[in-house]
Amino acid sequence: MTLPHPAITKIPVNERTPANPATFNTRYAEVDENFTNHETRLSNNETEVKNARGGKNNLNERLVEMNNSISGLDPDMQNMLVSSIMQALSAAGTANKEIRKTIEQRFQTGIATIRNRGIISGCTATKSSTATRNCSMAAGRVFVGGRIIPIDAESNGAAIPGNSGGAAAYCYLYLGKASSGKYEMFCTALGDETPEGGIPLYKVTVPAGNVEATDQYIANCTLTDVRRMEAGAPAIFTTAPYIYVALPYSMLNTDYAIDVDIMDFTGCGFQLGYVYASDRAANGFKLCLNGVADDVKCRWTARKLEL
Repeated sequence: MTLPHPAITKIPVNERTPANPATFNTRYAEVDENFTNHETRLSNNETEVKNARGGKNNLNERLVEMNNSISGLDPDMQNMLVSSIMQALSAAGTANKEIRKTIEQRFQTGIATIRNRGIISGCTATKSSTATRNCSMAAGRVFVGGRIIPIDAESNGAAIPGNSGGAAAYCYLYLGKASSGKYEMFCTALGDETPEGGIPLYKVTVPAGNVEATDQYIANCTLTDVRRMEAGAPAIFTTAPYIYVALPYSMLNTDYAIDVDIMDFTGCGFQLGYVYASDRAANGFKLCLNGVADDVKCRWTARKLEL
């Protein structure tokens, strides 16, 4: 770097040069300019070095940090990092897959209730010929709630709703508890199923446009018998009561275990019998009851550990 005055102007050496301040001040000014230039450059260099340290105590620490950063950009280092990340992601993916298998397939659980009720005898429904859009029911006996209950005959006991729509609709005749506590015949609204606690009797098909004005005595309506008939109840059942359980997630095959925990039921303890699984499929199974109790509430757990 060049100073403003690489060489200070020399004082002429001759006997005629006056020895006064002006002769020397010019030289002092040149020296001061050189010092000022030097100090300015030195200060700038110190500032630049300080900035280059990047907050480190000295340049050596900064150089070590830079070397580590630069080493991380080395292709071999990058390949090693990418490989490590891919392995970690693969391991995490496998772990996540196994966790999902455990949550969704290896252990699946839910609650199901088996209803055990039906008709022992009677309770046949017929269309009324005297009351508008009505049905009557014969006397009979039913089993419900672990008990055998006699049912009184009903004349014109339930009205069939009209269907003013453009397509056939359905409703159900069923036995249910009245406010008096007795079981009587009722009919659901169009499109509704038999309510919880009811005993299904007949499915009624109501044609399109079938209303009181066009079919006063429901001659064009069809009564389909859906009663569960068990003449030997409670000693003998023709078919075991069951409920179908659809698995939330399908199994790979039918080789899975089912544990059943009975949570509640209606009836006496000796009427309960036991609950067992049957007809296993990859997407569901049946819970069957071997007993007389009703409303058997079960917590089921399907297990398939070797997935």
